Amino acid sequence: MSRLEIQNAIGLKDAKHFRENYLEPAIAAGLIQIKYPDSPNYPKQKYLLTEKGLMLKTNMK
Repeated sequence: MSRLEIQNAIGLKDAKHFRENYLEPAIAAGLIQIKYPDSPNYPKQKYLLTEKGLMLKTNMK
């Protein structure tokens, strides 16, 4: 999913708040990863769940 898709899915409007309080901590925790790590500003950048993120998602259900 793109940043905007994730942001809309959880109902947050402020991009800076979302990035600083949700996206960056999730990346640092190893829950998600960027699809194009060599180009972090790639216009079609997507974020993918890691195995750790998938396990957390499964356990939350």
